[in-house]
Amino acid sequence: MCGIFGVFNNNNASKLTYLGLHALQHRGQEAVGIAVSNRYEINVKKTEGLVMQALKEQDLNNLKGDIAIGHVRYSTSGKANPQNIQPFLSHFYKGSFAIAHNGNIVNVNELKEELEKEGAIFHTTSDTEVFVHLIAKAKDTEEFEINLHQNDREFLPLLFSAMKKVKGAYSLLILRESQLIAVRDPYGFRPLVLGKNKQGTLFLASESCALDMVEAEY
Repeated sequence: MCGIFGVFNNNNASKLTYLGLHALQHRGQEAVGIAVSNRYEINVKKTEGLVMQALKEQDLNNLKGDIAIGHVRYSTSGKANPQNIQPFLSHFYKGSFAIAHNGNIVNVNELKEELEKEGAIFHTTSDTEVFVHLIAKAKDTEEFEINLHQNDREFLPLLFSAMKKVKGAYSLLILRESQLIAVRDPYGFRPLVLGKNKQGTLFLASESCALDMVEAEY
């Protein structure tokens, strides 16, 4: 069990994510990480330990931007080591994205073997990295039954293609330079709630208690 939290459209995104992750601390005590976008680039701070002990005020001040995702880790897949701390930040031909994941991929071994045979090199033992490789190698030529907004046509088809191959129970938050994307598995096994505050900031969290911490309504 891990905890994930996201903020969209608030210049204090890193500090609000810090508060949200503190409220979700019971979901993971091994490590904490926050990724923030200023609409041009994504910066990440990750470290072992509890939220309020591991992240300092200067860390949050350095994470400038109005979109953020965060993760508190309890390892159910992969070893408890620094390489597995999320969010994972990746760069590929369509830009950058950071990903925070709660859940388990049951066909992870099959997917890793398939990806490695195609040349993928894994840098962690976390099943989350499978999503990264599947997204990076996906083709955007598939047809989907839903109509996508112009801004979503670059990345979402790649994500949909990756999701079709994954079996398991999971929720994801994906941060792009100007987007925050929330994902749940087809059966909705892993929790993910949406909230909004009076200023219009949107929040996503593993549990509604994190919304209370940032004075947002479910």
